[in-house]
Amino acid sequence: MIVVVNKWDLAIEAAQKAADRDASSARGKAKRAANLNPPVEKVDRGKLLGEYEELIRKKLKFLSYAPIVFLSAKTGDRAQKLYR
Repeated sequence: MIVVVNKWDLAIEAAQKAADRDASSARGKAKRAANLNPPVEKVDRGKLLGEYEELIRKKLKFLSYAPIVFLSAKTGDRAQKLYR
């Protein structure tokens, strides 16, 4: 048994858009307060993957033995992990 999470590229895009949106609102506040621009944060893919894996493990407790593979069938990202 392997738990495959497809469309991983879309999850990363969505997380980056959310981070950009949050940074832009914080940037606006900071710019007005101190006339500075905080740096735009890049989404940590490893941290995001860990958070998703933790969520999946909680939901699928009965599959605790099964490896979880995150991939994108469209781009081919991480597909090689299926064969390891």
